[in-house]
Amino acid sequence: MGRRFRGRVRPNKPEHRVNHRIRFPKIRVIDPDGNMIGVMSPDEGRAKAKEFGLDLVEVSPQARPPVCKIMD
Repeated sequence: MGRRFRGRVRPNKPEHRVNHRIRFPKIRVIDPDGNMIGVMSPDEGRAKAKEFGLDLVEVSPQARPPVCKIMD
């Protein structure tokens, strides 16, 4: 009898961090139209998102600085 393959079980990770789950000192913020607003702290980014009535969503955590977009 052969051994059964027991693949490693991956924990469920959320695809994108949203609002207060973003944990970087500085982020690049993109507005809902795709224009770059600038590099700022996550608190400033959340304030900008609140002005639009939307959420701040991390879209590229590997970039330096990480890219976050204001979206629904």
